[in-house]
Amino acid sequence: LLKKINYILIGGAKLNLTITQQLKLLNINFHHSYGLTEMSSQVITGDTLLNYRSLKVDTKGHILVSGAVLFSGYLKNGIIELDLNHEGYFNTRDIGVFNTKIGITITGRSDRMYVSAGQNVHPEEIESLLLSIQGIEEAHVVPIEDVLFDFKPIAYIKSENFSEACKAIDHYFSDLIPPWLHPKHILDLNIVKNKKKGIKYNKKDLYLSAKAHVTKHTK
Repeated sequence: LLKKINYILIGGAKLNLTITQQLKLLNINFHHSYGLTEMSSQVITGDTLLNYRSLKVDTKGHILVSGAVLFSGYLKNGIIELDLNHEGYFNTRDIGVFNTKIGITITGRSDRMYVSAGQNVHPEEIESLLLSIQGIEEAHVVPIEDVLFDFKPIAYIKSENFSEACKAIDHYFSDLIPPWLHPKHILDLNIVKNKKKGIKYNKKDLYLSAKAHVTKHTK
């Protein structure tokens, strides 16, 4: 079956290091894509913008989209509402960087950003760092209140060897990463597997679970 595959189109969250390495070893070409429901799904694949779509990044890093496939709006109280800027672009609330050679790189969501030690932090940035560590299959980060930093990240990870993955995280983050990005606690994602709704975890449920864990271990 793999011999018949020419390309794999990848959407959604960033691939972990293990899967990326496996695809390269199998000589399978893969391309990252970006899209959203409000744009009838796919917008750009690699560095190629699809027809009838327009994309730009504003000075604050917000990803803006427009085009013939843009939705009509959100239905609220029987009225269709569509909030566009003065150029007719829709703010996706995604934060990213556009490069003409590699396309769009998503660095976060404006509605997930929090402030730690005076720094704007995007949980997606920490999740990406965690997924770059060998053996970590999945990572989710939520901020939790902290006396010193205002907020600190709590990391949930999925790994076949949780204890070894924790050691790898401690080593990697202690040498290279600013302290406000260091996870305050690392939790096994399996403890919240019953919180999964469809293919996603509810961030509120992850926060409440992290809050309970911190409260229990600070008494």
